[in-house]
Amino acid sequence: AIRWAQSDGMIYEQADETALLQEAAQHYANAVAEGREIIAVIPTWKDIDAFTEHARKELRQLEKLSEDEITVTASKSLSWTEAERVHWSGYQRGMKLVFHRSKGLQRR
Repeated sequence: AIRWAQSDGMIYEQADETALLQEAAQHYANAVAEGREIIAVIPTWKDIDAFTEHARKELRQLEKLSEDEITVTASKSLSWTEAERVHWSGYQRGMKLVFHRSKGLQRR
């Protein structure tokens, strides 16, 4: 499967992290402009934020994104362990707590 993906141009390597995110954003924007479905899988929040910035710039240049902006507040998990969550010393002013209640076998 990996050889097939490589031969089909689905896997691309780039040593320069900034260049990689810029090229990925350009590829993403071009696919959107052509009406193709595409998904970007980015491993870290830092890289997600950088990719998003590059992708928005590319989409604006292709006139696929308006200059008007809407700010949406999003939550990012700290991925703390149960032990880390119970110690208040780790919390900082401005953090928001989100509580989930278990319901039967399904968690909400």
